[in-house]
Amino acid sequence: MSLTPVRSLPRIRKGGVVVALLACGIALTAQSMDSMEPMEGQMAMADGTTADIDLSIRFYDRQIYFLGDVVQIETVLTNNSPAPFRLRVADNRAFNLDFVVRTLTNVELEKARRYITARNTGQPIFFRTVDLQPGERFGFVSNLTDFARIGDAGVYSLQAHFAPGLLGRLGVATGGTSLRSNTLTLNIRPPADTPEMRAVMDAEQRMVLEPQPLPPDEVVSFMLSNRQRSAWPSFFLYLDLESLLQKSPTLGRRYQRSSQAEKRAMLDQYRADLQQERLEDDLLLIPTSFEVLKTTYTPGEATVLVDQRFDQGSFVEVRSYTYFLQRADLIWSIVDFQVQNLGTE
Repeated sequence: MSLTPVRSLPRIRKGGVVVALLACGIALTAQSMDSMEPMEGQMAMADGTTADIDLSIRFYDRQIYFLGDVVQIETVLTNNSPAPFRLRVADNRAFNLDFVVRTLTNVELEKARRYITARNTGQPIFFRTVDLQPGERFGFVSNLTDFARIGDAGVYSLQAHFAPGLLGRLGVATGGTSLRSNTLTLNIRPPADTPEMRAVMDAEQRMVLEPQPLPPDEVVSFMLSNRQRSAWPSFFLYLDLESLLQKSPTLGRRYQRSSQAEKRAMLDQYRADLQQERLEDDLLLIPTSFEVLKTTYTPGEATVLVDQRFDQGSFVEVRSYTYFLQRADLIWSIVDFQVQNLGTE
């Protein structure tokens, strides 16, 4: 084995607080993992399952899905046992996670080419060791189309399989442990090819989407991930447009002097200008990648510090974003942000 520096830290939620665990990265190959023994604390059962470790999945950005859309799935492991539980978390999630997608006639969909290639690679596989304490949760978001080929519109069932001790060659779980999640129903509509159909989709999607009582860091991550794929209804879901609009001195003064009807019209126009990218606003820049570094909050206010990277072709620009959030009726909303340039890479 060889050690390699950790590029990012796993994130665990305990009692509503995100905790970053320090771990070392280890490199193995798929062939060497096939002979690995279960790790101490994995609590493997005779039937190959794991005791008191719950695996659950949900749609990260619940919306109306059309054929070809990105379908993001949040996977969460919860340690309900009285003892610590040790995970090997691969940088490439294909070595922990598999999604089984079936049609209504119980026919399993083929795996995505990317997934098959990753699982049969002979290249080193980097992973981190994470100790999940009693009551703690470990979660991450994955793109379903990286795992399964969805070539037709229709209704599908979806279940996640997770190997805490990593997956070796395709179909092999090392250490004999595996977890299975709840089952979701995925409805994929035919593609919306015209602007009119997309407009109908956006209107329907706004009706489906409802803010959830997510913690501040997940609110910011949700907003950024949806900006990356220009999913506008989801992007706007946790933005307090009224507060953001009033940060502009000119618009703010005009807004304060307006009637209620004029204020509603201004907010609608502000939203449209953002969506059509008619404004030069740092909020609209699409990050190539981002990393939440720090979250601090009181019962009513929160601050989330995020490093965001922007690919400029010959170089990568790095900026530090500080997002300010407020909570009302259990829902956190982004009310302001600040940006600091950190240079290039």
